[in-house]
Amino acid sequence: MAKQKTSSPSYFGNLKTADANLSGGANVNIFNATAKGARSTGINLGPKGPTQAEKEKAQSDATVAHNLENSPQINWSQFQNIPNSLQQNIMSIVKEKAAERGYLTHLTKRSGATDFIGKSEIASQINSNEDLIMNHIPGQLEKFSAILDGFPEDAYNNNFSVMNDPKDVTFNSNLSAGKGEYSIDENFNILVDGKSVNEIKPLEPINYEMGSQMLKTFTSAYDNGVALSKNELGLASTNFKMALNKNGTGALLSTAFDDTMSMNGTLLNQDDYKNEIAAIRGDDPDAKMQAIEKIKLAVTDAYLEKLTQQANDGVAFKQSKNNPTITSGSTIAGVPGYGSEDGNIDVMNFYNNFDFGYDAVKKGVNNSMPNRAAILSGNTTGNFPDEYNLEQHLGNRPEISDLGIYLASNGYNLGIIGRNFIFEGEEMDGEQAKARAISKFTTDEKRKYFNPQSTKQEQANILGKYITPGKNKYSLSSRKLGTANTKEERSKYAFDVDPNNPETLQAAINKLSKLN
Repeated sequence: MAKQKTSSPSYFGNLKTADANLSGGANVNIFNATAKGARSTGINLGPKGPTQAEKEKAQSDATVAHNLENSPQINWSQFQNIPNSLQQNIMSIVKEKAAERGYLTHLTKRSGATDFIGKSEIASQINSNEDLIMNHIPGQLEKFSAILDGFPEDAYNNNFSVMNDPKDVTFNSNLSAGKGEYSIDENFNILVDGKSVNEIKPLEPINYEMGSQMLKTFTSAYDNGVALSKNELGLASTNFKMALNKNGTGALLSTAFDDTMSMNGTLLNQDDYKNEIAAIRGDDPDAKMQAIEKIKLAVTDAYLEKLTQQANDGVAFKQSKNNPTITSGSTIAGVPGYGSEDGNIDVMNFYNNFDFGYDAVKKGVNNSMPNRAAILSGNTTGNFPDEYNLEQHLGNRPEISDLGIYLASNGYNLGIIGRNFIFEGEEMDGEQAKARAISKFTTDEKRKYFNPQSTKQEQANILGKYITPGKNKYSLSSRKLGTANTKEERSKYAFDVDPNNPETLQAAINKLSKLN
């Protein structure tokens, strides 16, 4: 009997399906089949994805990045005059605190629902960081910016009061020039040479506001032509004291010792109040208060005295108008010819009779060398007129100088219409001087000057290396014209004049008087 043949069992025989048979006995992908079977049992044999911890970390990083991107920032466009070195120091702190805020904001979302203490502490730190970025640092920058803003222009134009402490003037000047050493202390206070912003004293400007009020009052008293009664003087005293109390000690000192009305004079003399000024700058509060009160009383008395004098001058002028035999007018100038009916005056009355108080006149001489006034007038005969230098007399507001008031009383306005500039010793108009200066710029200066991001002050600093201010340019117009009723109409009849050459004033007056 033949031995029966046996075969080894096939472990994959059960994978032969009808589909497999139909395929002509094609091989089955055992690994794919195994994976499918495993998945049916909940087991994943495919490539592994991120773990739960990795997912949470990625989500956390994204949240922190979002919070950082949307954290508060400092708007530097508001503080363009802050030095770059200080900006860099501040920005490093802002970035650090913004990142910390972003992380803390994320932590609040991860804190347990009942972790009130933890959430409160985190929220407090977040608020502290936001306050630092949005209030504490910008608040200091605003103060610094206010101190620096316009400093060069004000210093150049002498707009600062002479009563500023010289130490403060030097410190602020160095600060404006970028010479200070900046640092930030542990409480995030900005320091300059060890001084915080609250310790830096802004320079007090000349109190032109008070000067303008006084000038209006003086003018009104003069124009009214009536002596002041006791009640009127009492009211004037009260109003003046209220104005003095309005703006603090700096404004008081400026009113007393600055030429606030641009009339080459002050109400009080510094030399008479040296002790009081020293006490105000000192550390004794009682001595300071006593000094302030003494100066306040003295400046009030000086103001009332001048106001009374102006009113009395107005009375004298009114009488001279009503009585033709009186040839002299107001004691403001003491010059004949005030209040001409038709405005046709001889301006040389003023030049020949007024005491300028300084060497303003260079007498003409009879020789062979014409002076400037002679050349301007075309005089080459050898008999040369006087030369005048009225820059000091006219100041920055010629309309309220004695010459300006003299002309105004006769119906004319003397005003500044511009300024000449000096380039390489030659005086010329501003545009011409600017063009010549630019032609001399170095390559680096041209790059800085024409940079769209350069400020006007930076451009002015570059120009200032080549040109300097020259003399003012003036015009004369009529305050009232029979042929022109509005200000615009009258402005059409304005003539360029040179107060240093009286003939130009007289020529303008002769023409304007024909229009009345």
